[in-house]
Order: sequence, then C-alpha cells, then structure tokens
Amino acid sequence: MFTALALLLLSPVLIDFGSRAIGDPAADTWNHVWGYWYIERALLGEHPFFDVGLLGYPEGGALWFIDILGALLTAPLGWIAGPVTAYNAALLLNLVFAGLASWRLAFHVTRSLPGAYAAGAIYMLCPH
Repeated sequence: MFTALALLLLSPVLIDFGSRAIGDPAADTWNHVWGYWYIERALLGEHPFFDVGLLGYPEGGALWFIDILGALLTAPLGWIAGPVTAYNAALLLNLVFAGLASWRLAFHVTRSLPGAYAAGAIYMLCPH
C-alpha cells in the first residue's frame, strides 16, 4: 500500500526518473543530487569527506553531506543509472519506509489496523 501511494505521489517524476529530480528546483534538490554524485565518485577512489578539490577553490574544503547513508545505499544504482536516479530512489524508499515505520508504531500503540494505515499514510505524505 505504501509503495503504491509513494509511486502515485511521485508520478510526475516517474516519467523521466533519470533526469527529473524529486523536489522543488528552487530548493536544495540539485545540491543533494550533486552530493550523491560526489559520494559515488569518492567511493571509487577519492576520500569522501576531506580535501574536496571541487569545493572552496583553490584550497579545497571539507564535504559534510547531509544524506551520506542514502548516498552510500544507492551508490551501486548511481554507478549504473546516474546520480539523479539514485537520489530519486533514495527518496522513494524514504517515503515507503516512513509510512511503514509510522504504521508499525501506530499499530503498536492503538492495535487498530485502519488507524495504523491512516497514520502511516498521513505521516508518509507530509512534506519532508
């Protein structure tokens, strides 16, 4: 149920999952996609956190990427299909797992299946 709901929510991006990133272009969406790209690249040889020559030219800088776990988990997908696909897949999984986790918590507290599904859907559909 939560996977279908997430796919429905993200349907505008599903048409071109590899080049249309989830999120508002005026927000930090492309900054996050760049971070996914950099982590994928860093795993192939560069140190992923220090002496980033692409930041703070000419001295370089340190990268404190906010979604390191998502980038690490989706790196193999990023190597195959690109960083936008990896970013979108990570956000899709985040939505699904948020719905499942809140469903589980609500069911644990209330023992009501309809209430748990409602709680999972409401939490999952909240803006991140």
